[in-house]
Parts: sequence; structure tokens; C-alpha cells
Amino acid sequence: MISVLLAASLVLGVDTSVQFGVSHGLTVNIHGAPFVQGSVIQVYEEGWKRGIFSTKWDGAAADTRDGYWKAVSTGEEGLLRIQRQHTKTAGGVRSDYEIRWDGEETVFLEVCLGYLNGPMLEEAGITLDDEQYTLSRQLLEGGLAEREIGTGFQRGLIAAPIGRMDLEVSGIEAHIYDSRGMDSSWAAGKEVLWFGNTGVEAAPGTPVKFGVEWRFYPEALLEPQDIDLEVATTPVESVVTMEDPLPLIPRPKESTLDYDKFLRVGLWDDPTGEAGWMVENFLPRAFFSRWEKDLGARLKVDGAVADLGLPGGGYVLEISEEMVSIKGQDVEGIRNACSALSGLMYPRDGRLVLPIGTIRDWPSLAWRGVHLFGKSGWLLSNLLVPLRFNAAVIQCERTDWKAAPGLTDSRTMTREEAETLFMFFRAFLVEPVPLIQSLGHTEWLFANGKNRHLAVNPDQPYTLDPRKPGAKELIRDIWLEAKELFKPDMIHFGLDEVNMRGMTKDPAEATELWQQMTPHLRQIAEDLHATPMLWGDMMLEPGTAPDAMNGGTGFDATMRRLAWKDSDAWIADWHYKAEPNPEAYKSIDLLHGRGFETVPSSWYQPDNIRGQTLAAIEKGSKGVLQTTWAGYTTTREAIEKNPSQFAAYVLAGDYAWSGREELPSELPYDPYEVLRRLLFMPQEHYAPIAGLDLELPQVPFIMRSTLTTAGREGPTKLAFDDVSFDAYEVVVQADAAQWAPEGTVLAEMTIHGEHESSDTMEIKYGVHVRAPRDKRPILASYRSNGISEVRQQRSHASCDITAITIEAKNPASSVRIYSIAVAE
Repeated sequence: MISVLLAASLVLGVDTSVQFGVSHGLTVNIHGAPFVQGSVIQVYEEGWKRGIFSTKWDGAAADTRDGYWKAVSTGEEGLLRIQRQHTKTAGGVRSDYEIRWDGEETVFLEVCLGYLNGPMLEEAGITLDDEQYTLSRQLLEGGLAEREIGTGFQRGLIAAPIGRMDLEVSGIEAHIYDSRGMDSSWAAGKEVLWFGNTGVEAAPGTPVKFGVEWRFYPEALLEPQDIDLEVATTPVESVVTMEDPLPLIPRPKESTLDYDKFLRVGLWDDPTGEAGWMVENFLPRAFFSRWEKDLGARLKVDGAVADLGLPGGGYVLEISEEMVSIKGQDVEGIRNACSALSGLMYPRDGRLVLPIGTIRDWPSLAWRGVHLFGKSGWLLSNLLVPLRFNAAVIQCERTDWKAAPGLTDSRTMTREEAETLFMFFRAFLVEPVPLIQSLGHTEWLFANGKNRHLAVNPDQPYTLDPRKPGAKELIRDIWLEAKELFKPDMIHFGLDEVNMRGMTKDPAEATELWQQMTPHLRQIAEDLHATPMLWGDMMLEPGTAPDAMNGGTGFDATMRRLAWKDSDAWIADWHYKAEPNPEAYKSIDLLHGRGFETVPSSWYQPDNIRGQTLAAIEKGSKGVLQTTWAGYTTTREAIEKNPSQFAAYVLAGDYAWSGREELPSELPYDPYEVLRRLLFMPQEHYAPIAGLDLELPQVPFIMRSTLTTAGREGPTKLAFDDVSFDAYEVVVQADAAQWAPEGTVLAEMTIHGEHESSDTMEIKYGVHVRAPRDKRPILASYRSNGISEVRQQRSHASCDITAITIEAKNPASSVRIYSIAVAE
């Protein structure tokens, strides 16, 4: 039976497993460690003048049976057909490919038969057509041409500590390129070798057939071992590194702060003044999300809302040698002043202090928004408020709507969760805007096979078809539920990339759908008494912006703009090109000239954020919106795997509030460091923390993994049992032995206490540790000279520690431990 299938698996034995997926292709694990990390076929015009098709992004019909998997993709309106077939063999798998192109001109295929795991091959012998090679431990430079191992081949043999892998290629000549350290999108942040052929010709009407047979011979693993250590300790003055203070971000517009004069900080007295209750509400959240409690001198604080002659959200913060005075232009100004106060605190002589002086500050843009998905309230007090955001577009279509039952998946919120989330945002003075995609990008509406009859293309359900009976009514019913739950003043309909999938590229058809749906959506906004917002790409013709111009033709883009004429719609004008020049974003002027309010919207490229934000300020936009597309969730795991998308929040908050003009490369801070210290780190200490170092049998102490000889001989578990420490924190100095994907769990650390209490922490790649040559930032640990300081605090009131264990959890990479200490 032919059906749409995401993935299928088969086991070749106890040591090897193979998985196939429509988008990610072929993956192979040996002893649980990845050897092949995906495959892809891309079709392009000569010289990459145009990318025609990619199996990574476009769907396929798939068929799976025992020991067999086949996927068929079609593109270019039937001119292209790609068949991928994988069949189980004795000790391996056979991969066969057939591509037929029926266009007018010859095209080319970029055939990646597999992304091979680089760390697995560092101790391997590689034989290609009888010639032997070894993989350099040093990362190479240059493009693919400078990175080829050997020359084209048909037969390959890889002998690694984990086992032997044989490759036999037919139909094409194969190449292996050492792509570790390349900055291409498919290689950045990974250590892979590219195996395939970058330029296979596909002539019109002539099928191209090729394949590869994979055979796997895993080595037997040594028996796992645990190590229990006798406790020997050495006193140390401080187990935690005291980091330098961060600059105040966003940068204030006017400041007379003197850091040589300071006010001691402790728990504050009840705030006085007419707005003292607001200070009491916001200051503890700002303070305790960042700093350990200082029980020193009491801090006197007063607060008031006053006409300061500033825009909304502005504030004046006065710090004298006796007290702190907080004045806000409005309630949001009080919130912003409290957040600034927390950011000004710094350690001095073992105490927490504030510099003496005055800040007078206000935003450069009135509306400063972030784009989030679902359950995202956990970001509020630690990240969004400190960065002075006051709006959030929350993509909440994956809610358990009464009007559309049966759509639930792992990302779905209950109605109660969604309602509480919006209330929580308002409590922090961040106004939530519900985003429910209402035309294109409506995959959410077709989840679990539901409502496909309402799609433009039921076989590839992506765009809702307003011409079909019931489509408009369903969207209306969902928005009425959203009004009941959220009571929004503004609503976001989406409307981007309407004809990206499952439709012809004829812009006239997209315009017809747009014109059918727009009056209905305008009426919904009117009935909800809410200002509509929509993405702007479908209203821009080529030549009107740096990118994201999906209007098709000037006529079609004009007709779509006219459909929203004389409305009060805000256009979220998204562009993602790394362009720092504000003048490049001329679509703002075009949309303003047609009577629209604009909210320029950036993604994660720093230059893009700088250019669009300054353009918004110069051209009089309502505000800016910082978008994120990290797996369509805003969980901790999504941030761990996509840190660049959330470090971008730091830049967006700073530029939108301060209006500063430096290029991102000239800023006096690293946005990743700011993200780490605001969001992921335990509370910061203001004084050295004395403790005890626990003696290790050797340094570094290498935990078990399967890819290297040292890792294969390492222990599965390291334990200090039957100890007795009066301590509340354990600090481990460690790094990763090998590269691993972002967020991969490498080990677990558990602190045991009396009465069977325990705290367990996952040590993750990219979050806590990295391999030595991986210079990218760390999210949740201080790192110096490649070694991370991994901190775990007790969650229990008791500070007793009776045992400490560290257990290896990933066969492909391990942690190397340089020291373990407890904080007394």
C-alpha cells in the first residue's frame, strides 16, 4: 500500500540498526552510535543557477515492508521523478536510486549517499579502490575541492575501532569529502564526511540509475564497568569561577553611573511611595532570577509613576549612597526600571553592590515583540523582561480546539494551558498576540489525517482552500474560541508562503485564494474587535526588498495589497537576509505608502537584526518582531538545539530599545554569553565559594563511549559512595571527548542525600560541554580554555550529600572529567 510515511526502521542484528525517512533519508547506527547521519538528493540547474528539488524539503509517497522501503518524489509539475529504495541484505542494506527528468534542458544531481560520522573515522583506516588514507585530526580549510579524500572510487573499506564498514558503489563515481568545520548550512556545527557525487548529469527523458551496497561488521564491545572511588579531598578557596559583570543590556540612553562609588545591596525593606506595590511585585522577580540572596545591609527603595516626559515604558532610576528611587512613565516603566536595577548589580569585596548615579531611559520603538510557540511562559522573567520586550506573538494554533477535534500531538496545549499562558504574559506586562495560520502553513489543521478534504491539495495538505464548503466557517469557529480564551486586542492570521507546497507556482491561483479569504478574515477581526496582523511576503513583488518577495508579479502583489486596503492591519514585514544596511529594507516605505502599519521582522542573522531594526526606527514603523522557527516549539530542548535563534533575542531587545548603531561585530558583549547568564545558569554568586576537591585516579578521567579506543576502555559509571558532605552544590570541570549533535545527553550526574533524596542532571553537548576544537559558545556552563564548569545545586532544603555518581549515557561521545568539587 502506498502511503505518506515519515520513517521506517529495520534491525540488521543486535549491533546495527538502519532507519529510512522521507526527509532525512538513510541513517545507520552501530552499537547505538551513528555512522550514517542522513542522505539527500538535490536537483539543480547547471552552476546552481536554480535549485529545482530537494528530498530534504519536499514530500514523498512511501511504501514499507519487512526489510524493504521505497519512496517516490515528484516535482516541477510532474517533470521530475525520484525513486529511493533500500533493501535489507545479508549483513547490510542495498540503496538504489532512479531519477527521471523530462524537462527541456539537462539538469544536474547532487547525490549525497550519506553524511558519515567524522569522530567515528578519526582512528579509522580508509581504503578507496585499494588506496589507503587516514583522516587528519586537524580541521581542513577551503571548499569541497580542497577536502577530497583520494579521488573518485567504486569500492571503499573503513576499519574503525567500532567495526568495519564496506561500501560498493554502482552507476556513478563516488567521492568522500572531509567537510568537518565547513560553514555551509548542511555542515555548520557538525563533524561529518560527505559521501556521494556533486554533479551527476540527468539528460531529458533518460533515467539515471545508481546505488550503493553497505555491509557492516561491528567489533564486539568490552564489558561495561563501574568504578567506586575512595574519598580523598583537598580544600580549595573557591570551586566556582567569579565571572566579570555583564554590561547593562539594553544600553541606556542617558547614564551618569559611577562604578567607583557604590551602594551595598541586601534584602530590601518594603518599598515605599505610591507605586511601591509595583516595585514589590517586579523587583524580586528581576533580582532572584539572577542573583544569589545577599543577606547584608538592607536596601531602601521607593517607587512612583510620574509624567517624566518620556515615551511609554520609559523610566528614571536614581541610586544614591542611601537608597534607590524608581520612577516610571507608566507601570511598564516601573517594570523596566526594576529589570535595569537587577542588571546593574555586581560583586565587590564579597558583597553585591550598585553603582551610584542616575539612568534616564526610554525605548526607541514602542512595540517590541518576540515570536514564540506554545508553552513559552518560562522565558518571561529571566529573558524577555530583562531585554525589555513588551509584546509576544504566540503561535498557538496547536491548541485543543473544540471546533477542530482530533488534531492533538505532542505540541498541543489544552484550552486551560493556553488561557493560563496568555494571562501569565499579561502579568509580566508583555501583551500576547495569538497567531493562528489561516490560509497557508495550515499543516496543523490537517494533523492526524483530519480535514484534508479542505486542503487545496488533499494529497499534500498544506494550504487551506477557502473555495471549499466549510473551510471559512472552520477558521471562524476557531478564532471565536481564541477570542473567548485570550481576549486579544490584536490577532495574527499568518498568510505567508501560501503557495509554497502542494500547489502550482501560478501566482494567479494564490491571488484567487487570497482574495477569497481576505474579506472573511477582515470580518473576523472586526467581530473580535481586534487589530489584524499578517506576514507581508505575499504582498511584495520581486525587487521591493532584499528577500521574502512572494508576490509573484507586480499585478498579483498589488491585488493582494488592495484586498487589505483601508483596514487597520499591521504588516509583519519579514526579511531574513544578513543585510546590516537599513536602506536595503525599502519594502517598509512601499507598505507605508499603501497605508499599512509595519513591524519589520528579523530572524537569527545579527546583521539582519541590526539593519531591519534601524530601518524601523528611521522609517517610523510601529515596532519590530524577532521571529524564531526552532522546531515549532519554544522548549528548553528547542533552545539547546538552536541557540543562535535565541541569542538573537538579546540583539533584538538591545537594538529595539536602545537604537544603538554599532554593527553586531562591534558590540561590547557576546549575545550567547548574555543568553547563558540570563536564562540557563544557576543563580550567580557574589563571593568566592570555598569547598573540597575530590581526588580522581587520573586526569582527565574518560568515561565510556564506543568510537575511540580510550572511550571503549572507559567506565560506564563513576561513583563516590558513602560520603558525608554538608554542601549544596557540586562543580565538575569537564569537556567532551568527541563532537556530538547539539543537546545530546552525554552523561547524568546525580547527587544523593539523606532520606533517599536525590537530584539528577543531564550533562549535554553544547549546553554544558563541547569537544576541545569546537569553539562555539556553551549555553549553561562557564568555559575557559575548552574546559567547562558544570554546576549542579541541590533542590532540597537539606545540604547533606551522601553520594555522587556520574554515568555515561551516549555511545557516540563521552565526557572527560578534570576535577569534581563540592561547595561547602
